[in-house]
Amino acid sequence: TQLGLPERALQVMAQFQREGLPAGARVEVGVYNALLATLSRLGQCELAYTVLEEMRRAGVSPTAESYTHLVRSCGGARGYWERALETFAEATHAQPPAADVQLCTAVLDVLSDA
Repeated sequence: TQLGLPERALQVMAQFQREGLPAGARVEVGVYNALLATLSRLGQCELAYTVLEEMRRAGVSPTAESYTHLVRSCGGARGYWERALETFAEATHAQPPAADVQLCTAVLDVLSDA
């Protein structure tokens, strides 16, 4: 079967993790953010949060950019505005706080579409 773009992006990430890293290296936050940006543009909220879980398992802390992509991924999916608010709350309570102007704007955008 042919994979859709979101599934292909996740497959590329998994392959990179398996084969593309030298011993002892790990995927940095920028790579995760690139994947989250792709999923956000595609409105793939559930897959974006799956990537967040993977980040955490890998010991990579989300940044303000990560949270912004997560919130934006909720924008195209009806009924996900509550998840966007939960994500915003998590970002503001993170240590150090990971909320910035882009994240606040993303939350307002999602709420205006709700």
